[in-house]
Amino acid sequence: MTTSQATGTYSVEVTDVSLRFGGLHALSGVSLAVSPGETVGLVGTNGSGKTSLLNCISGIYHPQEGAIRIRGELTIGRAPHRVSALGVGRTLQSVETIKEMVVLNYVMLGRHQQQKGNVFRYAVGWAQIFGAESNERRLAMGCLESLGVEQAANLRMSEIPYGMAKMVDLARVLLGEPHIVLLDEPASGLSTDERVKIADVLRTIGDDPERAMIVVEHDLLLASRVCQNLLVLSAGSPIAYGPPEEILNDQKVIDELLGGAPLDMSSIAAATSEDEVLPTDPEFSAPLKTSKEES
Repeated sequence: MTTSQATGTYSVEVTDVSLRFGGLHALSGVSLAVSPGETVGLVGTNGSGKTSLLNCISGIYHPQEGAIRIRGELTIGRAPHRVSALGVGRTLQSVETIKEMVVLNYVMLGRHQQQKGNVFRYAVGWAQIFGAESNERRLAMGCLESLGVEQAANLRMSEIPYGMAKMVDLARVLLGEPHIVLLDEPASGLSTDERVKIADVLRTIGDDPERAMIVVEHDLLLASRVCQNLLVLSAGSPIAYGPPEEILNDQKVIDELLGGAPLDMSSIAAATSEDEVLPTDPEFSAPLKTSKEES
């Protein structure tokens, strides 16, 4: 975030946003600005407000206070599909609800803003009988191939491994050619090898100078490798913002997330490949403190 930039130059701008559910304060005075070409990570314990903030940005929740601008347009009060139409794509934390869909048809849902047909046809598998969708099918297959999961194209979502389903969901988002990508815990539940792969993919996505990305992630090491800046939330309030090497040396963050044991950021910065960072070396395995609350 560059504070000298004027309003309207950011891809996403969140200003003093507060969100309440009855007497529960899910977010309190949160501000964030993400420029094109920038990747920002949202980190914090369970219940800290990470997913709530993502829900506000994507239009699922409507905060009672503050302002949210997507590419310069105020969006609070807009329905999620209208926010999506501004060029916002979001992955799902869980794909369980669409487990009976064929993978290729699910990925094609990502083109709903670009194509003129009825999205319902993709969900039930009718799209293949309409010649107009052949180009979308080709693009969807290409997106699966780029992420290395093309072998799953004709399987149902319920038939593929969890890690592959995460990649398929990312393919759905990327097929829509979004200007802004919102990722909700893309590495949760993945093995070390899968985290290595998705970290590579996320860095490639983030290399696009026209695309902004916001990543909710519990894996601090992955977030540190993928994101230029981290916003740390605690009980819905921001407690720190800045580059990973600065944030993870902040005593408030160390106490909140790492139980008082700092990570060796010099080793992370010196690593030349994800293999050197993500394996479960005890020195780098300090877990986030968790609660029973949701993000």
